[in-house]
Amino acid sequence: MTQQTRYICIHGHFYQPPRENPWLDSIEIQDSAAPFHDWNERINAECYGPNSLARLLTPKSTIRKIINNFQHISFNFGPTLLTWMERNDPQTYQRIQEADRISVQEREGHGNAIAQAYNHMIMPLASEHDRETQIIWGMEDFRHRFGRDPEGMWLPETAVHTPTLALMAEHGLKYTLLSPTQAKRFRDKEGQWIDTKKTGIDPSRPYHVDLPNGQSIALFFYDGPISHAIAFGGILNNGEFFMGRMREAFSEKRTWAQLVHIANDGESFGHHHRYGEMALAYAIEKIEERNIATITNYGQYLARHPPEAEVEIHEKSAWSCAHGVERWQADCGCNTGGKPEWNQRWRAPLREALDDLKEKADAAFETEAAQWLSDPWEARNHYVQVILGNTPDARRLFVSEHVKEGVNGDEALRRCLPWLELQRYAMYMYTSCGWFFDEISGIEPVQNLCYAARVLQLADELGHDWEEGFLTLLAKAPSNLPEFENGRDVYDKQVSPVIVSFDRVAAHYAILFTMAENDETPEINGYEVSILNTERLDDGSNTLGVGRIDILSHRTAEKRTAAFAALYFGGRDVTADVSFTLSPNEYRRLKSELTNSFLENSLRETLAVIDHAFPGQHYGLPSLFVEARRQALDRLIRSALRDMRGALKKCYDTYRPLMMLINKSQAPLPPAYLAMTQAVLDSDSLKALDDFLTDGDIQPLEQTLNEAKRWDAKINQVPLEKKIERHLLALFETIVEPPQADRIQSFMSTLQSIEGLGLHIPLHELQNRFHIRSGRLELHNLPKMDGHSTRDKIKTAWLALARHLHFDPDMVEKEIR
Repeated sequence: MTQQTRYICIHGHFYQPPRENPWLDSIEIQDSAAPFHDWNERINAECYGPNSLARLLTPKSTIRKIINNFQHISFNFGPTLLTWMERNDPQTYQRIQEADRISVQEREGHGNAIAQAYNHMIMPLASEHDRETQIIWGMEDFRHRFGRDPEGMWLPETAVHTPTLALMAEHGLKYTLLSPTQAKRFRDKEGQWIDTKKTGIDPSRPYHVDLPNGQSIALFFYDGPISHAIAFGGILNNGEFFMGRMREAFSEKRTWAQLVHIANDGESFGHHHRYGEMALAYAIEKIEERNIATITNYGQYLARHPPEAEVEIHEKSAWSCAHGVERWQADCGCNTGGKPEWNQRWRAPLREALDDLKEKADAAFETEAAQWLSDPWEARNHYVQVILGNTPDARRLFVSEHVKEGVNGDEALRRCLPWLELQRYAMYMYTSCGWFFDEISGIEPVQNLCYAARVLQLADELGHDWEEGFLTLLAKAPSNLPEFENGRDVYDKQVSPVIVSFDRVAAHYAILFTMAENDETPEINGYEVSILNTERLDDGSNTLGVGRIDILSHRTAEKRTAAFAALYFGGRDVTADVSFTLSPNEYRRLKSELTNSFLENSLRETLAVIDHAFPGQHYGLPSLFVEARRQALDRLIRSALRDMRGALKKCYDTYRPLMMLINKSQAPLPPAYLAMTQAVLDSDSLKALDDFLTDGDIQPLEQTLNEAKRWDAKINQVPLEKKIERHLLALFETIVEPPQADRIQSFMSTLQSIEGLGLHIPLHELQNRFHIRSGRLELHNLPKMDGHSTRDKIKTAWLALARHLHFDPDMVEKEIR
């Protein structure tokens, strides 16, 4: 069996559910992902980024090569995840795009990337309209990012039935991937049907499904045992084992060009299994070096070897549920296994509540949007263009293409965008992760309920009050936790507090404006705020903020004018009031009255004026959106901590002689003394690090760290490491543009000084930048100076830095031009 008849394809399904706050269009801080901001950021740092720059090591554990795994594997990314990555890690995003471009060139026009149904709905449980929109949005997002038509599409949880396959074929998709357990029976050309219960399905070749619409689509059934071993069997602990398992899957008995292929959650390669991306990189390298097989992707293999065998599938089946697709609508017994005493009886009522809401939303959309749109469902299918290019021009172009003849375009835009946003979130609320795990109060079901809350809010603004009916059905979903009685209780406690209204946006702006330490203008994700008039007054203790602003929703294009007044009681609390009914003249009179009373040092009268002008709800720090609330609280806490640290420092200095006596007596410090010491040295170490990074004086930092060792005080390393990493990355950029030997040597000295103190240096991103820069380093044109080549000096310094960053200098030297 030759390499030309043996193929290997490794597929990674890289996906995270949409996590964005549906009002702010951004992810708010998720404490469970600490020390990262949120789970996307954490998994990106552990998996997506490392796979785009995967290390291969020498026997001495130095880096001998870095490769982009995405250039060698088949992959799909969730569109909503790539939207996040494009904004938050454009370098990794671009490396993924570049990997697909290179694979198109290397694999006969067939790229490694395939599309995904847009927001991971379980397709057999979705309506026909939703299935079609999910396919169209997934394909359009793919074209937008990869600049070509997708050949294949990943189905969420590989959940499938024949109508889904038929829709995929109608839209020009050629193949999808399924679990071997989803094959029901198969036959060769003109052969007899063979039940897979007897023989299983051979995954080493493709199959075709003949569809009721007269079309067909190819199916690849991945190798189940190897895929399972990757996810749960530990073979990513060793790249040689991984490569060996794939090599062993070939058989001399087969008469066709064999394809050994696996499919896994891409997060297995680095997030679920640390250094899994390195095992993958090693396996890729050895497969090619040893001529074990041709590494391919599904499009290339399919073009070379079209399917000859036919297959029928188990309808409404999936790779992660042994009961079809019941995991997403019933207490079928499938769960993560973490809490065996829990049940999932909440799943069916959750789907019932969402289905009822969706049916109402679809019926109203079809009827009411038809007043302005020539075909509401066709318009929704193309609304992805507005999501991808969320600009006024994109919105106007969209409306011009779908508005009914004779209808005013601006009016249609104002009327239809809320309906289309409602439809967008009515699909998001079905994201599969909402049912996958074990408890309705978990982060994933709550996220789906946030999307449902946005649907309810938009519906209410459009004249439909569906909330009580939804919550009544949701109350039938029992929680496993005593603090949550049922789904309605979860909604009230975890969803209602995050709902955003124009009132809250205005209050948020008012509070941040009034608390600002300089003239910065607060920004609010999802909204554009235009200042009509603002003023901020400070009496030394308190601050008054007053203003009139326009607020524009980026997504619905709705615009409101708000007046506000806020008082910040310096270092203690803040209160704000807003109104959308004050006329310009009423605002001017109010502003005059407020400023006069405030400047006359009459805080009581100022509060009385505010109470009279703004009857109703008052807003405070809890009204701020999570991110800004944390920042505002941090500011208040910092102010308090400055006073506390001063007091603690005095105590520390006072009691240090006694602590020395205790230490000499070889007795442990009392817990209160140790806590005080740790707090003082935490603060001192950060200041000493700042001094070192600013002026190079290392002695204060050395003394502080030695003091911590004396008392066995555990200094908080996280802020130190973050500060060190930021400084080194910024400093690195100064030594390479242009490269200078003395700067490189000075940079290395800084590294050595920090390491000499026993501080950990986060090197991963620094190594990435060093590797990328090495490939661009051009020294051949540099002049000679003092009889020595400037090139030689820089090269020597660069290779010394390579050793310090744990690179194999021979590899680096080959990269330098």
